[in-house]
Amino acid sequence: MRSDNAGCYHCTYLILSLPSLGERAGITILRYDFSDPQAGKDVCDRRIATLKSHMRRYINEGHDIKSASDMKAVMDSYGGVKGCQAAVVKIQESSQTMKKHTMSGIQSLNNFSFESGGLRVWKAYDVGPGKRFTPAQVNRFGTPQGPRDLRVEQPFSVPREEAGAYRSTTLRGEHRQPQPSTAQSVEEKLPNVEATRVYFAFPEEGCTKTYQSFANLQKHMDVGKHLVRLERETTYDSIKRK
Repeated sequence: MRSDNAGCYHCTYLILSLPSLGERAGITILRYDFSDPQAGKDVCDRRIATLKSHMRRYINEGHDIKSASDMKAVMDSYGGVKGCQAAVVKIQESSQTMKKHTMSGIQSLNNFSFESGGLRVWKAYDVGPGKRFTPAQVNRFGTPQGPRDLRVEQPFSVPREEAGAYRSTTLRGEHRQPQPSTAQSVEEKLPNVEATRVYFAFPEEGCTKTYQSFANLQKHMDVGKHLVRLERETTYDSIKRK
């Protein structure tokens, strides 16, 4: 998992709660990495920038945004925002059991690896062996956090817009499937009209995989392996490399 250095995320309560959160969700959290301070914007900032523009347009049309339900309605309006989904949830603060901790210096640590033998931390990404805390030390840092009784008031909506449509004469993507007979008949009747095929691209930068269905894209986002390769090289980099 990755995050920027916002204070609400870069805190001891979140780091100590991650193992138990993963167990209840049925996943194993291996790492949590924060971007270095003043190292530029991260993925979440790029996403929220698009959402803010989406919200400003909605407000300029004369609507009001006063609650979390209003924000979800805006995010889902006009087909939604590519790569972004929202749900309205409520946390029962009375269920918080970890109210004190003894782990200090969390702001100077940016990388955390959850291992079977404890917790290993770094100040800079994989620089040196890091500092290791045994399971007994981790348990003494704070009391375990139990379930927070998260109540979903409005669930995630299925996005209607996940990628733009573009014209292509050849199929490009992970799964090459033959076109339906209806599409073939249209191309036979209109040979001069180029068929429009919609592809679902992975929303994270770096991965160049595309899919022909949202279900396959969702499966790749859950358990797939990324295909990272250079899509475009700037003129400056090309000149410098030569």
